[in-house]
Amino acid sequence: MTENWCAHLVGSFKFNVDGVLYGSFGPDGIGGIFRDHPGKIILKFSKSVGYTNSSSAKLLAIKEAFESFVESTHVAVVNLVVESDCSNVVSSIGNPISCPMVFKDLVVNCLKASRGFNWKINLVRREFNCVTDVLAKTEIK
Repeated sequence: MTENWCAHLVGSFKFNVDGVLYGSFGPDGIGGIFRDHPGKIILKFSKSVGYTNSSSAKLLAIKEAFESFVESTHVAVVNLVVESDCSNVVSSIGNPISCPMVFKDLVVNCLKASRGFNWKINLVRREFNCVTDVLAKTEIK
């Protein structure tokens, strides 16, 4: 499988994340790939998160990315760029005051997990996120 991955600024690392579900309501899986500037994979995650909805799964993937970054040795030396293909989730993280009430707790938990380092979140086209989609789907039972 090929992915249309785009490099980012020197001094920044990128975490592409995704959350997927089977059917309209669970079970869900999340996945993420953490890369340095040239694109070398530093870390991957893939896990089941139970039964929820698509946006919640994507928010859980972002939270997992933040927590993984905090535990890495890179947290003190680089900025983090998180990319998701879900505009509602990117909008909710970028502007938590206007996020739907149903996601408020998850958004707050994501923001708590991101304290202590520089980061930004970007919306990416789905075709730029296909490997994380596959990782997330491996956890759907």
